[in-house]
Amino acid sequence: MVFDPYEKIRPFADKTIEGITTPWLRSLLSEAVETYKLTSTGSDLPPMKLIDSEGRELSLDSFKGKPVLLDFWSIGCGPCLEEFRQMDEFKKALGDKADNLQVVTVCCGNPDNQRWKNMITRYNLNDVNTVIMHNESAPIYSTIGYPTYILVGPDGKIVEWNTDRPSTVLLKKQNNIPTTLDTLL
Repeated sequence: MVFDPYEKIRPFADKTIEGITTPWLRSLLSEAVETYKLTSTGSDLPPMKLIDSEGRELSLDSFKGKPVLLDFWSIGCGPCLEEFRQMDEFKKALGDKADNLQVVTVCCGNPDNQRWKNMITRYNLNDVNTVIMHNESAPIYSTIGYPTYILVGPDGKIVEWNTDRPSTVLLKKQNNIPTTLDTLL
């Protein structure tokens, strides 16, 4: 079952906005809801500029035809690093289906900072590793918490924003609970 956060908040947000009489506050909340709409299931992924560890620009269009798991992380984020430790076990749990999934790590730090590249080596991240250029990407990416996982379908559309982390997928698999990822692979 896909969880669409926008669809969950929309009725509440609409009702709340209707009751606000202060124009600037009404406008601010309306803008926030419209920004959140960008995360809706079936929407195009908001634009972002990614640079890989070799300094080349990367387009997610190059992965069309294959599901993509975007892993947004930050260098100082303990839970992000813990998820990295789970990645090999996560892929083993997917079995042969892991070959059908493209994992793209997206560091939300300074692209000139050597630390994010060192993390790639330290945690043996052998997927596509990138850093996001916030000044050339949709503002929604500057407001997410870390780690955030976004599942993108083979058609390039959002399947689930804030999808299960690898550790959650592992736990669900151990308990025979289906995941959104299962429906794509």
